[in-house]
Amino acid sequence: MPRIVKLRRIFKIKRNYKVVLVISLLLIFLSGCVKINVVEATQEQSYLALQKALEKLGTPYEYGARGPDKFDCSGLIVWAYKQVIPELKFRLGFSTVPDVNIEELYIYNTKHISIQDVNPGDIIFWRNSEGKISHGGLVIEVKSNYVQYVNASSVKGAVVIGESEISSEICFGRLLIIY
Repeated sequence: MPRIVKLRRIFKIKRNYKVVLVISLLLIFLSGCVKINVVEATQEQSYLALQKALEKLGTPYEYGARGPDKFDCSGLIVWAYKQVIPELKFRLGFSTVPDVNIEELYIYNTKHISIQDVNPGDIIFWRNSEGKISHGGLVIEVKSNYVQYVNASSVKGAVVIGESEISSEICFGRLLIIY
């Protein structure tokens, strides 16, 4: 095969490779530009989600359970809000998904709020000794030095109402709704 034909083939392959590379990079860039509308849950939506969770008092706890007959902590929160907002989706990195665990709920799907801004139905989170989110529930009421909440408790083995003193391990969030 003459040298010029070989060079043309090599050049064509390199040129095609560059075109594919440019198109791929462009698609990756544009996928990050998709607009996702995000709004905070209203007080009414949060309150209604709290009421749904309270209806499940006594329901058994099971790690990873999403309801309606068994729950873990994130399963109860997600289930309760989905009863109020059936089309609810969650962020996980740059994707939207139908469900998340408690840490993903905190990191990607809540606006972190101060204790002064907490409303019934907002989410209470607990950090473990490593600083990672390890548990959650829905706030019923905040008093001067404690918070009352509903949660799916592994210790109690069911959905229960609990109370905790306000401490550095506790933080709060308001659900972000993705449209």
